Amino acid sequence: GDDSSDYNDNDDDGNDHNNKDNLTTSLCSINFYIASMLSTFLQLLHFYIKY
Repeated sequence: GDDSSDYNDNDDDGNDHNNKDNLTTSLCSINFYIASMLSTFLQLLHFYIKY
């Protein structure tokens, strides 16, 4: 019944049908993922330079 409309509303603002909000959320998570990967890579690089 009505569950299908609620099923798609699983982003933070509850506006899953809004493409702009979805794109912004995706870009934010991608940027966060890249930032965490970069910090890990820099830590490894620092470790290799040190030793």
